[in-house]
Amino acid sequence: MLNSFEVRWIFQGKLPEAMVQWVSPFAPEEQSVRTDYYFNKTENGSLGIKLREGSIQMKPLLKEVGLFSFEEHKAKIESYSKWSYLVQDNQEWSYMIEQPETWLPVTKSRLMNKYTLAGGYPDKIEMKQRVEQGCEMELSNITILDKDFWTLAFEAYGTEAEEDLQKTLRYIFETSELPQALPLQNSFGYAQLIHDIQN
Repeated sequence: MLNSFEVRWIFQGKLPEAMVQWVSPFAPEEQSVRTDYYFNKTENGSLGIKLREGSIQMKPLLKEVGLFSFEEHKAKIESYSKWSYLVQDNQEWSYMIEQPETWLPVTKSRLMNKYTLAGGYPDKIEMKQRVEQGCEMELSNITILDKDFWTLAFEAYGTEAEEDLQKTLRYIFETSELPQALPLQNSFGYAQLIHDIQN
């Protein structure tokens, strides 16, 4: 189980080139394109269930803990719990992902950074490096049902995750000027997007 504090904005359309240029000075690591499969039968947008790389992951929204605000940028700070279980065999996995009415494929192209906050201040490290107290930044293009979306997100974990999330957000936003506003109405998670796209 992993507990985290997160901020995420999601927008419809392809990832703007201006956002790619904005993140470039932070030297993000380009991740391999990945397709996750999201369970699309939940009754609301507070529980995410997905198939990812041989595992079933459940990610319930525990609560909204506050509001992040920096100039015209605003977002909900949300607390999550993440559980992961291995799928027993390849045949079982193949059967599940071939049920599009139940498992919705979501393809992701991600640019990511990881920061350790063990010293009290965001310090960039390699994505593969494991730390107990850290925060990840993600800028991604995602495709669902032939529709394009893009997202900017920050996820912090560890004993001081909420404080570390705020520190990382302040560091990023004070270091550079974003090319567009990030409004509160675009602040929600994948579970909410999967729920809304089906309705």
